[in-house]
Amino acid sequence: MTDIVLVQASTVWTDGQAQAVLPGLQAWDDRYVRPAYGLDKCAYHFATFADFRAGRTAGAWPLFLNRHSVEPGVLGFHDDKAAGTFGRVFIGDCIRYGVSPTVDISHEAAEMRWNSLIDKFFTIPDGPFAGAVAPQELADAVEADEDGIDVGNMRFTDVVWPDYWSAKKVGKFDARGLLRGHCPSMLPGVYQSLYGPGALPWHQVNARHLGGPATWRSTRFDNTHRGLSLRALPSHLITGVTP
Repeated sequence: MTDIVLVQASTVWTDGQAQAVLPGLQAWDDRYVRPAYGLDKCAYHFATFADFRAGRTAGAWPLFLNRHSVEPGVLGFHDDKAAGTFGRVFIGDCIRYGVSPTVDISHEAAEMRWNSLIDKFFTIPDGPFAGAVAPQELADAVEADEDGIDVGNMRFTDVVWPDYWSAKKVGKFDARGLLRGHCPSMLPGVYQSLYGPGALPWHQVNARHLGGPATWRSTRFDNTHRGLSLRALPSHLITGVTP
């Protein structure tokens, strides 16, 4: 597995603030993401943007720490282009909207790890969304800051576990054991991208806190979701069910 390098391209955080994320991020991945999905170990590194431009991060997937997104509501995304897999987290926007930058950094890192090409999908087998297809994003359904995982003095995102991408009625569906069912079960304050059911194109469903206002995260429009609308969905996924 290719390593991930946090590329400091923001004027909001100092290099020291970005580097301070590495030990907790590494421990979080080693304890929760890697063993749950049987992934190879991924080492996390730091680089300045000058290092990146000089080619000193070759061989690693860059996760850029940027200041501000030009698209309102986008706090981060990951994608795969001709140059390879990469991600972005908009640190200044996280701070502006009162959400944890380290939750977003770990969110994108986890999803780069498991679904870098955004080509893993799950077809919902039952319930009101039966037949809809969801991308296997590891953090969208559990991203709320209050449900995160503390490592040291930093908070990282909860992650869904493999049973979430199954038709099982019981099991442990996320690292913290907060979810009560498979996809599209969600925690309050988050969102899920779906294709279908029926003739519905890609759309986003949000989970708000009961009796309260929408949180910022539940109303954000994920940029990975935007990118999905440009991808051709394999035809067998529209009617098939993932076992």
